[in-house]
Amino acid sequence: FPGGRELRSGSGRLALVDGRLQAKGLQATFGGAKATFEGSVADPQNLAGLDLGVMVQGGELAELFKFFGTSVRPVGAYQGRARMQGSFDALRLTAINVHAGRSGQSLDLTGEIEDVIGRRGIQLAITGIVSDSTAAGILFGVELPRLPSLRATARVVEAPGGYAFEDLKLALGRTSMQGRVTHARGEARPRITAELSGPLVDLSEFPRPQGKRGESNPLLVADVEANIRFDRVVLPGRRVLGPVSGGVRLAAGALEFKQFSVAVEGASATLDGRIGEPLKLAALDLTVAIKVAHGAGLGSFTGFGLQNLPTFTASGRLTD
Repeated sequence: FPGGRELRSGSGRLALVDGRLQAKGLQATFGGAKATFEGSVADPQNLAGLDLGVMVQGGELAELFKFFGTSVRPVGAYQGRARMQGSFDALRLTAINVHAGRSGQSLDLTGEIEDVIGRRGIQLAITGIVSDSTAAGILFGVELPRLPSLRATARVVEAPGGYAFEDLKLALGRTSMQGRVTHARGEARPRITAELSGPLVDLSEFPRPQGKRGESNPLLVADVEANIRFDRVVLPGRRVLGPVSGGVRLAAGALEFKQFSVAVEGASATLDGRIGEPLKLAALDLTVAIKVAHGAGLGSFTGFGLQNLPTFTASGRLTD
């Protein structure tokens, strides 16, 4: 085929009618996949004018992507079906229904992609299950620690400069949240925007980050802007906050807060401002407003005898 792509074996019924190739029960092996085709090819010489139903299965999905000119990391075995239209250089897939992955690491996709090679016109429903986060990190080219098992569902659609996860529902150990996340390419680094809410975020289940000498700043991996509302947040050490809500922005490694509120029983604090060096807790410029109705929650959270605090409000600016 054009570009040196090889069809390693094939069998079935073919008919050439007025220059159009018609296939019935055609079986072929290519890109590590075993496929069955039903349909027609208007321009067989250039593999264009495709209108084919395909059923496919194979041992490694990355090999199939490579055949179509796209590079992805190894995923595992897969099986699925779709309607192929257009050409290998401008391939459209509709009626997609695919399952891929290994035991405990799986991905299910349904929907359509208008331009597979250009990764445009994406309309997919996705369900992902990850029980081994370190192996999943290798798939995406990042180093991840051991995390609780994850299950996520979302609609993946095209968004300006990238893509969006609509109707996202995520369960990660005891953590549960829902919302919308977008990812866009940026000049300096990717831009991630999120609207997230949920009943519980349990940070005590996650390992503490272990910085290594000479590593780049992990906060420079992406710029993030998020609006969040969580009913409860469990911190390392099992201390509990809740509710937690407001705007958070990570830009060029600096952390910014907008009407960011944290609360415990009987008390709350609202922050606005910036932390220029979050990893060092330095370059602080924050305004803080505190309201205390009673001290029971503060006493429990801090371990100090604050239960008899009177009702009060306070505000001020925190800098270094």
